[in-house]
Amino acid sequence: MTDSTPNETKYIIDRILHWSAALLMLGMVSTMGAEIHSTDYTIKGAVLHKQDAINIHLMMGLGLLTLIIGRIFWSAFVLEKYKKPQFKSPLHKGIVTITHLLMYGALFSMIATGLIMINNYEHPLTLLNSLSFADTGGDFKTFTDARTGHMWMLNAFYVFIAGHVGAAIYSKR
Repeated sequence: MTDSTPNETKYIIDRILHWSAALLMLGMVSTMGAEIHSTDYTIKGAVLHKQDAINIHLMMGLGLLTLIIGRIFWSAFVLEKYKKPQFKSPLHKGIVTITHLLMYGALFSMIATGLIMINNYEHPLTLLNSLSFADTGGDFKTFTDARTGHMWMLNAFYVFIAGHVGAAIYSKR
């Protein structure tokens, strides 16, 4: 073993956090769509079917939040500077910083709007068998506004991901 092995391990952990978050995001998008739109809801009934889909989405979202916060702290406090992205100019650094802020902002906005939707859902929801929301039924306008914001942020996030992937490919050439 060489002296660089611990540094490589730190970098590998960073990559695992990154790609786990990316795969979980993909899973959340595909699972929610499949669970809500493709599954026969008459088996359990519409309300229980939606309850189950939202619980799965929430669990995946909590996992994603954990991975993202873990990666932010890992990168800030553990990963060596030379393993972090190297910038070619102040402009490059600014663009990367803005892109990351937009991506994280969109993710955290989706969490906020998701919680607003849960709290204003038309049926009472129980999450993780312990948290109860919208016990008296929610405010439909607030739910609709939050859903609109949630979907807008999701679409914006797709654009940010495309830019992120394109920039990563471009910088590796």
